[in-house]
Amino acid sequence: MDTNAFVTGTVFVLGFLLVGFLIARSAREPGQSDRPARRSKRRTKHLDPLPEPISIAEIAQAEAEELDLSAIRNSAGLPLTAMLKTWHRDATPSMKAAARSSLQWTLIDGVETTDATPETLNLRWISEPSNQE
Repeated sequence: MDTNAFVTGTVFVLGFLLVGFLIARSAREPGQSDRPARRSKRRTKHLDPLPEPISIAEIAQAEAEELDLSAIRNSAGLPLTAMLKTWHRDATPSMKAAARSSLQWTLIDGVETTDATPETLNLRWISEPSNQE
């Protein structure tokens, strides 16, 4: 048997198998495999679980607590949404920096506190601070 012909035939068969394997791999959809990738398992193992979803009402409550809106005079019974919207509309930089005890909520005459809306509620100074520096 001729050794040169044997080596040439073997290289040809191996080359044919390699080309067939590469064509079969490229025909697959990206990311599709027979077994899950080990790398992605290692990555997801170290991730923190997703936090529990919170509602818009809980977000509004947290913002109101952070701004300490309940410490403003006449806040008892006012709807949270009305206070937040009015705060963002009426609060000046000096009001935001001031003690909440120097501010007050005022309603338009004839409106009950539970029926307050941003249109009927205003944020005012109890007594305007002097600009002495």
